[in-house]
Amino acid sequence: MAWPVGTYLQNLIDQFNQHFQRARIRKQDKDDNRAFVELEGWWRDYRIIVSEIHRKDGTVRYAYYVFDENWRKIHGFDNSADNDALHQKYGPVSTAHLHEELPHQHTSDGDICLTEGMDFEGFMGWVQANLPQP
Repeated sequence: MAWPVGTYLQNLIDQFNQHFQRARIRKQDKDDNRAFVELEGWWRDYRIIVSEIHRKDGTVRYAYYVFDENWRKIHGFDNSADNDALHQKYGPVSTAHLHEELPHQHTSDGDICLTEGMDFEGFMGWVQANLPQP
């Protein structure tokens, strides 16, 4: 039985290419249990990195990041098992959740805020609404 995630990833790549200049695939891989893509492109003067890992069980690990031309982080959204995000959610018992993926955002000043889950469409909405014209 074919795993349909390849079609999703090709659609993601196509959408990324439509929205961003100098778009390229940095990494891409697929096996029977997971599929991975990492994309890089430019939005105005901002470097954009998008990565998604799709697992056979239907879960997705994502990271959507905005950098300036010198690779300084401007903003980011991901659902990694970030210690600071886990501590915000669980407090002193956060160590019991060390590998739990938790949606959160990173700001340029180092703040982390818990969020709802994000997908590429939601990230594009954020980019269009929040990244100023040069």
